[in-house]
Amino acid sequence: MWVVINAGNTNAALAAVEPGRAGELGPTGRIATQPLPLPDELRHLIDGLAEDGPDGLLLASVVPAFSQLVRELAADRSIGLQEISAGSIPIPVRVDAPDEVGADRLVNAFAAGRLYGTPAVVVDLGTATTLDAVARDGAYVGGAIAPGAELGLAALAERTALLPRITLRAPHQAIGRSTVEAMRSGT
Repeated sequence: MWVVINAGNTNAALAAVEPGRAGELGPTGRIATQPLPLPDELRHLIDGLAEDGPDGLLLASVVPAFSQLVRELAADRSIGLQEISAGSIPIPVRVDAPDEVGADRLVNAFAAGRLYGTPAVVVDLGTATTLDAVARDGAYVGGAIAPGAELGLAALAERTALLPRITLRAPHQAIGRSTVEAMRSGT
């Protein structure tokens, strides 16, 4: 049993998978990446996903400190670790600086092509909102990065004089009839 880890800027999603059974997830879990979890917290979560301990870890991360934590855990327990990068995903990456493309974006592009076919546009709504283009031949060809909804709301509250800090929730209607409703409609 392997544990796959997709570590974003706010949270990491983890799942147990059996090699050779692509698309079938076992138990899943989630842990914050900011602030960085304690090593024992991450170890406990991973052990809870793979009953007899994982045979290996597969990591796609955009958080260097979290990646280091996973590396140390794998080394301490003599668990194999494979980290995802532009060169390790079996798709062409046709951009000016392939090494700058986040592992999360490449995994999304690969999965979209496998699950839904190509061409495709992949939208990932996280700390950052990313839109990524996958060409007809399955190549990753670039995309766009914008602030995520929560980050955008925080920036509005921080950088404007009168807009309040609000929690992210779905708006009741598309056109807000109050400042808070209008902010929610805009995210």
